[in-house]
Order: sequence, then C-alpha cells, then structure tokens
Amino acid sequence: MAKGSGGAGKGKSGGAGASVSGAGAPLTVAGVEKSITKAYLDLTGGEYSTRVLLADLRPKLGLTREDFDSTLKSMQQQGKVVLMGLDNMMERTKRVSDAALDIAGHPRHLVYFQKPGKR
Repeated sequence: MAKGSGGAGKGKSGGAGASVSGAGAPLTVAGVEKSITKAYLDLTGGEYSTRVLLADLRPKLGLTREDFDSTLKSMQQQGKVVLMGLDNMMERTKRVSDAALDIAGHPRHLVYFQKPGKR
C-alpha cells in the first residue's frame, strides 16, 4: 500500500479475506497483519514479547496511518499484540509521540507481540 490517505479505511471488516485500502490492488487484512508481524520480528531479531516502539515499526511498512493503526487495534482485540503507553518521559521524544496510536484518548507508544499459541 502506498503512504497517504487515498481511500483509507474502506472495506475493513477484520476478517482474513477483508481488504485494506490504498493505491493499487487492495491487500488483505491477513496480509497486512503478516507484514506487520514480519517487520516486528525483524526489529526484535525474531523474538516475541519484546518491546518495539511504534516509531520504529511504522517506517518499516508502506502503510497508511489508518491502516496501520486499525490493524494493530484489531490484533490487540484478538490477543495477538499488547499496545502500551510509554511512562518514561525521557524516552517520549517528538518522534515517539508523533508515532503513537490513540486508544480512547490514551497514546500507545509500544507494541509487544504475543508468541503464537500462548494467547
């Protein structure tokens, strides 16, 4: 998917066959989840349950902000990831704050992936 907001947010029902918007051919939600998981594992050296800043994960994918955020929120609802805020104000730089995902008015700066089969 190309970066930008052209048509973002249409067609996402959360099912494996649902499509995610963007320029060109739509990707499936399952495909986006797989891409996010691969990028996470690349950043952690293949380890699960390791914190990754969304500021480090976002640039690894060519997703719109809406597609990235909605997919991670869906993955959290499914128990695949845990999204957390960053309490340490020294680590909360502008880059980290700008990349945060908002859930009910609370910024989430970090993601931890649950090991498959341990949910």
